[in-house]
Order: sequence, then C-alpha cells, then structure tokens
Amino acid sequence: MQIDKKGQISLPGLKIIYEDDDLIVIDKEAGLLSVGTTKTKSWTAHTILNNYVNQDTRLDKASRARHYISKNYDSRADDQYEISPIYEEGNTPNKKVSYDSSRRRNASSRREQSQSPRVFIVHRLDRDTSGLMLFAKNDKVKTAFQERWKDYVYDRRYMALIAGTGADHNLDASKLEEGYEGEINAPLGENSACKVFVPEGKKGGDLIYTRNGKIPIRDAVTRYRIEKVYPAPEGQEVGGYALASFSLDTGRKNQIRAHMEYVGYPIIGDKKYGSVAPNPYHRLCLHAYRLCFIHPLTKEKLEFESKVDFKNKKKR
Repeated sequence: MQIDKKGQISLPGLKIIYEDDDLIVIDKEAGLLSVGTTKTKSWTAHTILNNYVNQDTRLDKASRARHYISKNYDSRADDQYEISPIYEEGNTPNKKVSYDSSRRRNASSRREQSQSPRVFIVHRLDRDTSGLMLFAKNDKVKTAFQERWKDYVYDRRYMALIAGTGADHNLDASKLEEGYEGEINAPLGENSACKVFVPEGKKGGDLIYTRNGKIPIRDAVTRYRIEKVYPAPEGQEVGGYALASFSLDTGRKNQIRAHMEYVGYPIIGDKKYGSVAPNPYHRLCLHAYRLCFIHPLTKEKLEFESKVDFKNKKKR
C-alpha cells in the first residue's frame, strides 16, 4: 500500500484518486476484473473496494487502507489477486463464512450485513483495459447514474495504440495522420463465443441467431482522433502504428476493440480482436484516461485524468 503526495491511496491493482461520502473514483490496472461472476475466484475492483469501505469508518482513509492491507493480503500473493476461501464478496474481511450446506444466517446477521458500507457498480472496464472507473457508495447515487448516465457523465475518453493488419481495411491509410478526426458508425452484435463484431448487412434493431439464442444488433458510434503516428518496425508486415484517442456516442461491450478490428487497425495486444503487431508492452494497449461528470447530489463538476503510460503497467 502506498499513499502519494496528493493523498491518493494505492491498493493492489488500483489507486483511489478521489473519494467522498457518495462515490469513489479509481485508476484500475490492466489485468484486474471490474466485477466478478459466479465463476470468479479472484479479487476484483468491486471486492477490493467493498472490503476497503468496510473497515472501521472512524479511521481516516490512510489508516483504513493500512488496516485493509494487513487484514486482506498475503504479501506473497499480491500480484495474483488471490482471494482467501474464507471470505466472500460483500462480507467484511474479518468475518469468517460458514460453509455449512444450509448456509443459514439469522435475522440479526442479515440486518448487520445490510447496514454495512458497500460500493455499487455503475459502469465497467474490460479486465485488460486500464484506467478510470467510478463507483457509487449508496443506492441514491447508483440509481442516479444508472438512470441518467448521459446527463451526468459528459466526457469520457480512451487512448490506445493501434496498428494496421496489412490487409484490406475500412480506414483509409491516407487518413492515418496526426490530428485527423473520424467516426466509425457500425452496428455491433455478439456471436456464441462472446466476441463482438460488425455483422454484414445488418442494422441496429435486427436480430442474429446463435447457439445462445437471439442476439440483438445494436447501433454503435465511435469517434477517434489520431494523436501521433509512428513508422512500422522494419521487416514487419503490418500497417502504420498510431496513438489514437476515442470517445463513445454509445457504450457497447468491447465497442472500441470491435470497431478497430473492423476498420483494420486493431489495438496492439488485442489478439482476440485481430492484432498481429509485435507487442513490447505485454498487455492490451487501451486506457480510459479521462472521466468527467456532474456529482448527482452536490451538482459539482468533477474532472479526472490518468496518465497514459503503457510501459509502466505490470504484466499480469
């Protein structure tokens, strides 16, 4: 655990860059899940923050973080985000969970648990995407963001390293120049392997049929700007390299990744979505670097930026 000069608290896999009574903003490392599933047995940003806020609320943030680290992490396993089998998401870290088959809890325990501090997911980042995330600390703020996300969140941007595949593509190579701004307007669907793609001849509202049943096609719009262009490494059969920024008119699953594969310039490190370029950073080179929103309760404008530095992110 580290506390920098700005008072920002670093926990394994994330840094808390802002916290008040109603919400928390974090900078998440690549490799850490945003939220778990029934199959997940590792730490996630959600479980880490739930356990963090469940420390003694009388402690200041720095003391609470130190207390949290001492109770939750085996120093030999920090990098693996391993979760102890005696803890479950939503329980305070020093409460042992009975694995009796009935798994019963009496009424007083349920009341105690319902009153415990907790955080709520209001949006997600892919596991291998790093950057800024927002969590609510109460139902009122969670509901406000979920019901009026576009009213409160007015600027959200990403940065990525992209490289051409050398094959036919839909992004004119002549437009791969610094300062060029463009838009990708292409609907997205998802196949039975859970990969998002642009279906040929389909439009938003259509259905595709997979082994998982009927999947709706959704409109998706990605805006991009070429920030810097790099020459492709000598001897590599790939197109140009570029650092590009992105903003989303829609927030579909894997939207930037699927759209960049579609135009023939996938994100470096994204083998799932067609990247063939060498990847010296050993990670998906996609970072959520800017997050600006209106606080639902105080109405204050809050703006956050996170440094883009793919070299400094640990390989997970």
